[in-house]
Amino acid sequence: MAKSTAAVCVLLVLALALVVGRSEAVTCGEVNSSLAQCLKYLTGDVAAPSEACCAGVGHIRDICKSSDDKRVACSCLKQAAAGIHNIKAAAASELPNKCGLTLPIPISPDTDCTQIP
Repeated sequence: MAKSTAAVCVLLVLALALVVGRSEAVTCGEVNSSLAQCLKYLTGDVAAPSEACCAGVGHIRDICKSSDDKRVACSCLKQAAAGIHNIKAAAASELPNKCGLTLPIPISPDTDCTQIP
Protein backbone atom coordinates (compact mmCIF):
# COMPACT_ATOMS: atom_id res chain seq x y z
CA MET A 1 0.00 0.00 0.00
CA ALA A 2 2.78 2.42 0.92
CA LYS A 3 4.61 1.64 -2.33
CA SER A 4 1.54 2.31 -4.46
CA THR A 5 0.89 5.59 -2.63
CA ALA A 6 4.49 6.64 -3.20
CA ALA A 7 4.25 5.68 -6.87
CA VAL A 8 1.09 7.75 -7.28
CA CYS A 9 2.78 10.72 -5.61
CA VAL A 10 5.78 10.44 -7.93
CA LEU A 11 3.50 10.26 -10.97
CA LEU A 12 1.57 13.32 -9.80
CA VAL A 13 4.77 15.30 -9.33
CA LEU A 14 5.99 14.30 -12.80
CA ALA A 15 2.65 15.19 -14.37
CA LEU A 16 2.66 18.56 -12.62
CA ALA A 17 6.19 19.24 -13.83
CA LEU A 18 5.10 18.55 -17.40
CA VAL A 19 2.08 20.82 -17.10
CA VAL A 20 3.93 23.66 -15.43
CA GLY A 21 7.00 23.41 -17.67
CA ARG A 22 9.57 26.16 -17.71
CA SER A 23 8.72 28.78 -15.12
CA GLU A 24 11.70 31.07 -15.52
CA ALA A 25 11.44 34.21 -17.57
CA VAL A 26 13.81 34.83 -20.45
CA THR A 27 16.66 37.16 -19.47
CA CYS A 28 19.04 39.25 -21.53
CA GLY A 29 21.93 37.42 -19.91
CA GLU A 30 20.61 34.12 -21.22
CA VAL A 31 19.93 35.51 -24.70
CA ASN A 32 23.32 37.23 -24.92
CA SER A 33 25.26 34.22 -23.70
CA SER A 34 23.38 32.03 -26.16
CA LEU A 35 24.58 34.17 -29.05
CA ALA A 36 28.08 34.97 -27.78
CA GLN A 37 29.54 32.32 -30.09
CA CYS A 38 27.93 34.07 -33.08
CA LEU A 39 29.84 37.33 -32.79
CA LYS A 40 32.50 36.48 -35.39
CA TYR A 41 29.81 35.55 -37.90
CA LEU A 42 27.67 38.59 -37.10
CA THR A 43 30.60 40.97 -37.58
CA GLY A 44 31.69 39.36 -40.84
CA ASP A 45 34.92 37.85 -39.51
CA VAL A 46 33.83 34.36 -40.65
CA ALA A 47 31.56 33.36 -43.53
CA ALA A 48 29.40 30.85 -41.66
CA PRO A 49 28.14 30.47 -38.09
CA SER A 50 29.83 27.84 -35.93
CA GLU A 51 28.09 24.81 -34.47
CA ALA A 52 28.23 26.48 -31.05
CA CYS A 53 26.57 29.57 -32.51
CA CYS A 54 23.79 27.50 -34.06
CA ALA A 55 23.30 25.67 -30.77
CA GLY A 56 22.78 29.08 -29.15
CA VAL A 57 20.23 30.04 -31.80
CA GLY A 58 18.43 26.76 -31.11
CA HIS A 59 18.45 27.52 -27.38
CA ILE A 60 16.81 30.89 -28.00
CA ARG A 61 14.18 29.18 -30.13
CA ASP A 62 13.54 26.70 -27.33
CA ILE A 63 13.16 29.29 -24.55
CA CYS A 64 10.89 31.67 -26.49
CA LYS A 65 7.57 29.98 -25.79
CA SER A 66 5.27 32.80 -24.72
CA SER A 67 4.66 36.19 -26.31
CA ASP A 68 6.40 37.83 -23.35
CA ASP A 69 9.45 35.58 -23.83
CA LYS A 70 9.62 36.54 -27.50
CA ARG A 71 9.30 40.26 -26.77
CA VAL A 72 11.99 40.14 -24.08
CA ALA A 73 14.37 38.18 -26.31
CA CYS A 74 13.74 40.62 -29.16
CA SER A 75 14.51 43.61 -26.92
CA CYS A 76 17.65 41.90 -25.62
CA LEU A 77 18.87 41.25 -29.17
CA LYS A 78 18.26 44.85 -30.17
CA GLN A 79 20.05 46.16 -27.07
CA ALA A 80 23.04 43.90 -27.62
CA ALA A 81 23.26 44.80 -31.32
CA ALA A 82 23.16 48.52 -30.51
CA GLY A 83 26.28 48.10 -28.39
CA ILE A 84 28.27 46.42 -31.19
CA HIS A 85 28.80 48.86 -34.04
CA ASN A 86 30.11 46.50 -36.71
CA ILE A 87 27.30 43.95 -36.78
CA LYS A 88 26.21 43.15 -40.32
CA ALA A 89 22.41 43.44 -40.52
CA ALA A 90 22.22 40.90 -43.35
CA ALA A 91 24.24 38.35 -41.37
CA ALA A 92 21.98 38.86 -38.36
CA SER A 93 18.76 38.39 -40.32
CA GLU A 94 20.17 35.33 -42.13
CA LEU A 95 21.56 33.70 -38.98
CA PRO A 96 18.65 31.35 -38.17
CA ASN A 97 18.45 30.25 -41.80
CA LYS A 98 22.22 29.64 -41.97
CA CYS A 99 21.79 27.36 -38.94
CA GLY A 100 18.85 25.55 -40.55
CA LEU A 101 16.51 26.86 -37.87
CA THR A 102 13.59 29.20 -37.55
CA LEU A 103 13.18 31.67 -34.71
CA PRO A 104 9.86 32.97 -33.43
CA ILE A 105 11.34 36.47 -33.53
CA PRO A 106 12.96 38.36 -36.40
CA ILE A 107 16.55 39.52 -35.95
CA SER A 108 16.50 43.03 -37.32
CA PRO A 109 17.23 46.50 -35.95
CA ASP A 110 13.91 47.64 -37.41
CA THR A 111 11.76 45.14 -35.50
CA ASP A 112 9.18 46.64 -33.17
CA CYS A 113 9.43 44.13 -30.33
CA THR A 114 6.14 45.27 -28.82
CA GLN A 115 4.32 44.02 -31.93
CA ILE A 116 5.55 40.42 -31.69
CA PRO A 117 2.57 38.12 -31.11
